[in-house]
Formats: sequence, C-alpha cells, structure tokens
Amino acid sequence: MYGFISLAKIPGGFKTVTLASDAALSLTDAGVEIKKSSQPANGALITCETQAIRYTYDGTTPVAGSVGHVLFAGQALRLEDVDVIQNFEFCNAVAGANGTIQITIEYPSKQGF
Repeated sequence: MYGFISLAKIPGGFKTVTLASDAALSLTDAGVEIKKSSQPANGALITCETQAIRYTYDGTTPVAGSVGHVLFAGQALRLEDVDVIQNFEFCNAVAGANGTIQITIEYPSKQGF
C-alpha cells in the first residue's frame, strides 16, 4: 500500500547508507549532515530499501533482533523534530542482514514569498 508524503520543506542533503555491521548508528555517525550553517534540520525522509532496520529516537540504542521499532523494506518514515532527528539511531533488524536506507534531510521552507 502506498501512502501520502508531504514535501513542504526545503531539502538539504541526500545520502544512501548501507549498514556494514549490526552496530547502531546515529544519522551523524552515518555521515549525514543534520545542520546547515547554524540551522538544525527539522525534517528527514527515510526510506528502507533492502533489509529491514530497527530504530529508536528517544536515546535508547536499538539492538538487532530485540530493541527498537522495525522499518521494513519498502516503508518510509518521516522525522519532523530537531530532537527526534538528533536522537534517531538505527541498526539491522536481524543480525547479519545488512539494510540500506536512503535519507533526505530537510529544513524549514523559506518565509516571505
């Protein structure tokens, strides 16, 4: 089933990340820039491309096979808060099944058009 995704923010960067181990990563650990100048990102669109991942966004570290929410291949997740983006961590959902996600970081839309 396909859902609606609003694209009202300004994209600020795109990255594809394939997990090479079962260790949890933050977006920053994965090489995703979550600040432009001094402006923190306030949105992110994440799509799971291959194997499922587990994720958390409250400071808990996800663990393959046991801890965190599952995002399956073909599903998308939208993060819409600075703290959520900074606290987002992800790992393989199943040990050894390296997942790939694509991430677009977003910034507030321009004001005063």
